[in-house]
Amino acid sequence: MLVEIHGEEIANLIAERSKYIIENKIELKPTEIPTQETLSKLTPMKLTWRKYKNKVKTLTEAQDLSCLPNYHLRGFNNYHLDHRTSVYQAFRMNWSPEKTAHINNLQMIPREANLKKGRRSTPQEIPLIHLLATSLKLS
Repeated sequence: MLVEIHGEEIANLIAERSKYIIENKIELKPTEIPTQETLSKLTPMKLTWRKYKNKVKTLTEAQDLSCLPNYHLRGFNNYHLDHRTSVYQAFRMNWSPEKTAHINNLQMIPREANLKKGRRSTPQEIPLIHLLATSLKLS
């Protein structure tokens, strides 16, 4: 629910949120026109999440994914790139973007399985990934 604010408060809110977005290089969706309403919804936590998600995406795409099994089957209607420990779960567990995007946290899975999985992590992989990441001292 939006709190009603007026005059100088609106200007201060917009300036504050805009400054945060610019300083943290947060990419907004084209539909997110910076109005009072959209800026008030972009809380620091949402902005932090968006920055984290964008960093993980950049680091993930920088990996040599061709070494993953089924990479040659990758496609929108075929196999998808998946984070074993989901990006959302990793964010909530305070994993670094580098740890989340690490090649050992990536797999190619069938489209249907990836869509069904959503934000969840692959349950059987969590202990293995945590152990691996700890042994590699990725924070």
